[in-house]
Amino acid sequence: FYGNAFVLGCAQTCVKDLVDKGLGYASGLVRRAKERVGDEHVREVVELVSGNRASPDSVGVLIVSQWSRLGLERVDFGMGRPVQVGPICCDRYCLMLPVYDQR
Repeated sequence: FYGNAFVLGCAQTCVKDLVDKGLGYASGLVRRAKERVGDEHVREVVELVSGNRASPDSVGVLIVSQWSRLGLERVDFGMGRPVQVGPICCDRYCLMLPVYDQR
């Protein structure tokens, strides 16, 4: 495998638990999901996707990701910094992007 890709760390819960147990519970789910994404997990996902030639099913999945410190606004592929950095258009993603004063 070579190229650019990303592997999701997943936390699973229900809305009732999120509401009843609060922010501490939710942040704990996210922390544990991030801890599970290591080299072994990435290799397993690459094998799964390579073998099936398809992406894992994401029906009923909401993806929340924090991109505000990723640094995409500083990437230069030879034509200068990007004019705009935006998310993919899909109703299952919630991305936190950086906001800069354009003045």
